[in-house]
Amino acid sequence: MLCLLRIRNIALIEDAEVEFSQGLNVVTGETGSGKTILLESLGLLLGERAAGSLVRKGAKRGSVEAVFDLENLKTVRSWLEEAELSSDDPEELIVRREVLAEGRSRAWINGRLVTRGQLSELGERLASVHSQHDSQRLVSTAWQRSLFDEYGRHEATLAQVEEAWRKHAAARERVEALEADDKKWRQRLDFLRFQVEELSAAGLEAGEEERLLVEGSRLSNAESLRDGAARFVAALSEGEGETPSALDQLGAARTELSRMVRHDAGLQQLMELLDDATNRLSDVARDAISYTDKLESDPERLEEVQTRLDLMEKLRRKYGGDSAELLQLLEEMQAEADSLENRDEMLDAVRADSEMALKEFKEAAAELTALRRRTMKRFCNEVQSLLRDLGMPGTKFVVDLVSQEEPASHGAESIRFLLSANSGEECRPIGDVASGGELSRIMLALHTLASAEGGERLHVFDEIDAGLSGRASVRMAGVLQSLSKGGQVVCVTHQATVASQAARHFFIRKVSKASRTTTAVRAVSGREREAELARLLSGSTGAKSRELAAEMLLGKS
Repeated sequence: MLCLLRIRNIALIEDAEVEFSQGLNVVTGETGSGKTILLESLGLLLGERAAGSLVRKGAKRGSVEAVFDLENLKTVRSWLEEAELSSDDPEELIVRREVLAEGRSRAWINGRLVTRGQLSELGERLASVHSQHDSQRLVSTAWQRSLFDEYGRHEATLAQVEEAWRKHAAARERVEALEADDKKWRQRLDFLRFQVEELSAAGLEAGEEERLLVEGSRLSNAESLRDGAARFVAALSEGEGETPSALDQLGAARTELSRMVRHDAGLQQLMELLDDATNRLSDVARDAISYTDKLESDPERLEEVQTRLDLMEKLRRKYGGDSAELLQLLEEMQAEADSLENRDEMLDAVRADSEMALKEFKEAAAELTALRRRTMKRFCNEVQSLLRDLGMPGTKFVVDLVSQEEPASHGAESIRFLLSANSGEECRPIGDVASGGELSRIMLALHTLASAEGGERLHVFDEIDAGLSGRASVRMAGVLQSLSKGGQVVCVTHQATVASQAARHFFIRKVSKASRTTTAVRAVSGREREAELARLLSGSTGAKSRELAAEMLLGKS
């Protein structure tokens, strides 16, 4: 239930705070006073598009804020929990929308910044908004189908149909993709086979290129390495001319240190370190001699290494990457080639999936069709009963299920609402036979039925009673009041008969203040309300009109 609406700097409204009640709330006022601004402000909170032109002239921004009681709106509470937007009090909801003069807007749900999409999702669960211009929506077969399924509570079966349709459509797309452009597929497979054969024949190994580079460098510089190794060995263990070797000098050093140890035992540790260094250097000398013995030129092996490196360079320029990356590419191309080679088997499997999905869809669609047929009679009878209450006694209302050659996500048939406004006339599509006033009454009847189990869902009507008078307006007032018992209704009206049935009556008027025009909103009761009803009845607040207005309010009580 909508409890409170605050509006700041929206159109002609500078500052307004409106407290709504449960049941029927009506808004009246002179033409052009700004009644629709109230509903447009509410629409901003329900996710409608915002425009900078809505901001009051001279203001940088406008804002709308509302407080809702969610005690009887379980679907809204569940959605808020799933979206992690619940407040500390799960039965209270605060929604705020701010519109900047340059056109941008921001929205908050329970103090958390949200997108307009999230606001729209919330709005769909909170309220439905209807106006006298809804005739375009009423004649839409998609809207008719949606409302009919909502009335019949077909949501679960409809969801199964939609899911089966999505699966079938996805499988059909895969079939079409595999069947399309056979020549291109075969060219791709031939190309992959050539590349796989070329890379496989190379016999690549991870890290091979690095190893070959090291070996190639050693073979190419064998003579230089041999000469260097000989000089290295000589310096370590053989000496050259009168120059002693490194090991000889270490031996002389040890002799001197041995004499010193006899006089200072503390040098024993230094002696041990020197012996360790001598042993290590001896090992190096032996390894160097072994390296020199093994080192030899091998022109044939050098040519093999260079040939292999040239092949790897060629593959790297062609495919990119080192040997490890080329091996990964080979694996990927092989997998793709295997997939393409198994295309026929894949196509058979995907076709089977498509046929199975289509079977599941047809079964779900048949169940939905049966549900819709069972709902038709009850729906038509209740619509006709409501239309009789709204002053259309000779009306015949029919739901027409039309089988489609191509089924769709909503089932195997389209749904049309047909109407005969007078006895004996053929039923035809609603838009072809109903007048503006009749369309308003039909719209109200349909929404009343679809919302019969909607808890305290908010229904907003903008002059849906326009063009009605006499008994028709009295009956519409009764239906609006009946609808408000199962929820909450906010209705902009020019009809005294409708306004007299309200639980709360708001009067909107223009006020001039400091050379600026503003719109003021306030609840009226007692004699003020009598005066407003009198104005609605006759355009004046004379004694007779006020007397009739008082009788209307007395009759309500």
